Amino acid sequence: MALTDEQIQAVAVATLSARGDSQEKIRQLLGISSQSKVSRLLKNSKQLVEFRVETTPVWKKKLSDGDLSRIEAATFVRRDEFENKIRELARARGQVVPESIKIVHASGARDSDEFGREAAKPTASLIERAHYCAVAWGTTLDSLISALGAQRKRSDLTFVPISGQPLNSHEPGSSPSGLARRLSEIFDIPRGDQLSLHGVPARIPKDMAEDAGTIKNFVEHCDEYLEIFGSRDSPDDGLMNKVDMILSGIGDPHSSKADAWYKDFIKMEGGELPDGTAQGNIGGIWLPMDSADDNQKDTVVEINDRSIG
Repeated sequence: MALTDEQIQAVAVATLSARGDSQEKIRQLLGISSQSKVSRLLKNSKQLVEFRVETTPVWKKKLSDGDLSRIEAATFVRRDEFENKIRELARARGQVVPESIKIVHASGARDSDEFGREAAKPTASLIERAHYCAVAWGTTLDSLISALGAQRKRSDLTFVPISGQPLNSHEPGSSPSGLARRLSEIFDIPRGDQLSLHGVPARIPKDMAEDAGTIKNFVEHCDEYLEIFGSRDSPDDGLMNKVDMILSGIGDPHSSKADAWYKDFIKMEGGELPDGTAQGNIGGIWLPMDSADDNQKDTVVEINDRSIG
């Protein structure tokens, strides 16, 4: 028997709770009127299904495909709004985001390895239609690329890293340059045709914001940086204007504090991310909270302006 709308909402609450989200965060994500209602729905969900974070989630076996689709729709009800914010920020920075951009969400009850396995086939199909694929960073991308396996050789495909490296880490994790190199090897692209931003810092320190122009002039001495982004005087010359696909992870600013990228960001910003400002980032572009006031939104714009990429 199909679940009622309230039961679907209860299952969505349990899904987010299983991945570690707080009740307040769940309330905001699902647009629930009060935290007490979240608590009640979470309690009710225990009568419907057992939730565990494991490779083959128990709830997958007990819900119909229709129920799962409704859960996903409820859980990510703000997806269109999220995508629109990406485009708004990109336009503000003079960048073009293709209208075909899609955000693919992994369920909170699946680990990144399972997500990689499930996303590999459709992602490979999308890459087959691309010629310039921009690459960001993230553990989900790492898992996805590991699951791709060898693909047919492409002489008309270029993977484009869209950011430099954390300044204070010898192990930058899943960096755009490292992931772009792995993707190039999977598609048998010659090393001489591969692009890299190794040696280019990801961010300008906040206390050096007044010197941002000088720093960016220095970075433009990197030939591959110019090839990717063009110069500030001629940005249209960069490969980013030819990008027809973007591979990016989606990060919560409060869930990955041990990550090299997050630690580098905090160090460059001189402390914690200001409360109430950003809800996450995609490809290095931070997105303001819905509840942010004008000053907080301006802070997010300034943070984005200090990125190199």
